[in-house]
Amino acid sequence: MSAVGTITDAVIRVVMAYTMPAYELPGLGTGLVLVTSMVLIVVTNVYYIVCGVFDRSSRLPGPRANSPARRDDPRDQRWRILTRQPRRQDG
Repeated sequence: MSAVGTITDAVIRVVMAYTMPAYELPGLGTGLVLVTSMVLIVVTNVYYIVCGVFDRSSRLPGPRANSPARRDDPRDQRWRILTRQPRRQDG
């Protein structure tokens, strides 16, 4: 996806360089960068949503750090670190 977007951006830049006056290119080039970036970000996020990356019930990203199975496991300190919980004092 990104390859198609950047190749399209390059083709548009070449067309702009040959057809427009030189004093207009810096401003239009900046606008093209902004538009290309926004389009690529939106397309990528739509793709991620369709694939289920942002779905909480999906197993694609892996188990969450604060799931009950991990939270109760004393060997797994990631939950405590991620949620900034104080260390338990034993004894």
